Amino acid sequence: MSLLEASGAVPHTYWLQSRARALFYCGLLFLPLASHWFPLLWDGKKTTLSDILFSGTYVLLGVTFTIFSFREYVRLREDSIELSGLWQRKRLPFTAIKGRRRYTEKADPYSKPAQHLVIEPTNSELPRLDIKETDKFDDNFYLWFDSLPDLDAMDGVEQPKTKYANFSLK
Repeated sequence: MSLLEASGAVPHTYWLQSRARALFYCGLLFLPLASHWFPLLWDGKKTTLSDILFSGTYVLLGVTFTIFSFREYVRLREDSIELSGLWQRKRLPFTAIKGRRRYTEKADPYSKPAQHLVIEPTNSELPRLDIKETDKFDDNFYLWFDSLPDLDAMDGVEQPKTKYANFSLK
């Protein structure tokens, strides 16, 4: 029985970026493109180099938004967890998981602090998975994540740690 089955969770893919939002932005990019090309096609104006560069830039931005939104995910498999980002993919087998940690990243005093879920490997050669917590995770993911050994509790940390702690001398 695998760790995933023991926790009661099922294999699933959690998309970290909204694909609908990427398609919406791609549609928004189409509007200026259409308003730019409409006079060229129906009024009989000649196409210039700036028209082609403008259109190419907009198409490139739309394709980039769409492709990158389909590449960021966390996937629970039968035997491992996989984190895929824009430029890299990390995979950690369940047998190589040492435990879990949580911390809060407060980068800006005017924004909501970001919560992070960290999965530590048993071996330093394996990747450490640092996942930014979003509303995309369901109860099955948290059921599996909470079944991992809590390394913060083992270290005696009661409050979630912050990545950028504000230390002061008293």
